[in-house]
Amino acid sequence: MAEQKHAGVYNVTGPATRLTFASFLEACQAAIGSDTTLTWTSARFLAAHEVRPWVDLPLWLPDETRGLLQVDIAKATGAELTFRALTETITDTLAWAETRPNAYVWQAGLRPDREAALLTL
Repeated sequence: MAEQKHAGVYNVTGPATRLTFASFLEACQAAIGSDTTLTWTSARFLAAHEVRPWVDLPLWLPDETRGLLQVDIAKATGAELTFRALTETITDTLAWAETRPNAYVWQAGLRPDREAALLTL
C-alpha cells in the first residue's frame, strides 16, 4: 500500500469467507499434524468456571459479542489487499512461539494445569 501511495484506514480482518472457531481449530490441527481431541463445552460452563473470553481462551467470544469481529473489509479488498493463507499464519505463529524460552509465561491462554482440571469436570 505504501509503494502505491495509498492512504487511509482499512479494516484488514480475514479471511475473505466466514471462519468458525471450530474450523480454525481444525485448521490448526491439520497444519501441525496434530491428532488432539477437541473438547467442546458451553459458554455457560466456561462462565461458571471463570474462564474469560479472549484472555483465557484467545479468539473465543461468547454469542452476545458475536458481531465484534464482523467488520466490513470491502475497502481493503477493493484496494486489492489479499489474505495470507491460514495454514501459513498458523505454522509461522507456532514457529515464533517455539522461539520463546521454556520458562516464558504467556499473558493469554489457559495454563496447562488449569485446562487439565477443567477437562475433568
